[in-house]
Amino acid sequence: MDNRQNRQGLLVSPRLVQKGEIRTPGLKRSSRLDLQKCC
Repeated sequence: MDNRQNRQGLLVSPRLVQKGEIRTPGLKRSSRLDLQKCC
């Protein structure tokens, strides 16, 4: 419900997105930039 789905199909919670604490092998170091672009 509160989760947003990025282009890689991973469920990302807005809370973690704001804090930038999300770490996935697909996003690597550019996770913050990718999340901002896709969301």
